[in-house]
Parts: sequence; structure tokens; C-alpha cells
Amino acid sequence: MRGAGARVLLWGALVACLAGIAFLTVGASTSFSNSGTSSVNLTLFQEIERALRSDSRIAWLNLIGNLAMFAPLGAVLVALMRRLTVVLRVMVATVVSGMLSAAIEIAQLALGRVADIDDVLLNTLGAFGGAVVAAVVIGVTNAVRRRRYDGGRASSSAGRAADF
Repeated sequence: MRGAGARVLLWGALVACLAGIAFLTVGASTSFSNSGTSSVNLTLFQEIERALRSDSRIAWLNLIGNLAMFAPLGAVLVALMRRLTVVLRVMVATVVSGMLSAAIEIAQLALGRVADIDDVLLNTLGAFGGAVVAAVVIGVTNAVRRRRYDGGRASSSAGRAADF
């Protein structure tokens, strides 16, 4: 699907990603009981290390969830930015997602929860992964479309010259 219909779907997907992230991060603090004591962990890799050494399913779910939660956002942002190069799309999607994650951690701190630098790192890495996957899919799709448009001819100038 291309054109205006695809753009509408992408914007809808962006809204859905943002709503899901908001619910899972900030919205969940109003749904679950919370001690009201806020704290900040600025020691990079502390919680990641703890989870990797742990046998706890919850710790692993936290790691995987933080990665997976932002992957769709990275993918949608890359798909929405049509006028930028692929590398720039991935970079912008990653930076925007990292900034959103940092803002969420600040909001969680204000709500009496724990703000963790590892969450920002994992969210940003998840967005980067989603952005790279989307960039690859878009690149392959565009290559297939170009090949169909060219009628299956070779894309090199030597190949084109041989066709004449």
C-alpha cells in the first residue's frame, strides 16, 4: 500500500505506539499500587547486570520488554520520514526515541517511581533495532519495486547498454 492511505495508517500506528508506551510506563503507575518512594539509578548497566545474573523471570521480562516496547516506535518513525536518507532516518528515530524514554523516566520519578538509566538504554536500543529492521524492509521493498519498474533489466549501465 502506498500513498495517502499508507501515510494515514503510519500516523495511526505512531499514535498507537505512543499510547501503548504511555500506558505501559506512566499509566501503569496509576493502575498498580506503588510505595510512593521515588529513586534514581544512574549507574549504567547495574540493573541489566542484575537481571542477567538473576534466575527471575520478571527481571528477564523487564529486559526484553524494555527492548521490545520501543522497537515498533523506531520502525514507524523510519517509515514516516521519507525525505531523509536511510542512515539519517535511523539516527533520528533512535535519538527521538531515546529522548522520549528519558522524558518517561523523569515522569516516573515525579510519580514516585524509580527512574533507571538502563531503561533509557534498553528503550533506545529497542528503537534502534526496530528502525534498522524497518530501513532494511523499506530498502528491499524499494529495490523490488524498481526492478519491476525496470522490467527486470539489469540495473548497471553496462546491462542497460546491452539491452539496446
